Amino acid sequence: MAKLNYDPVYNPDMEAFTAQTNDFYENWNEKYRQFLGNDAALKAMIDSTGLTVVDGKVCQTYRKRGTTE
Repeated sequence: MAKLNYDPVYNPDMEAFTAQTNDFYENWNEKYRQFLGNDAALKAMIDSTGLTVVDGKVCQTYRKRGTTE
């Protein structure tokens, strides 16, 4: 299986697949790359806020004052 490369850039604009969509696998790869890029960009945005997800719940990450850990 080939590895898909993607850019971690959020892009909410997506074209819908229809019965008239031709070259389906090529269109699918393009859209899948966009999904992967959107997911990576959203993860980076969430990580930058100090939030994490534990057991499906959003949690705030706290640091001890004066530390960078």
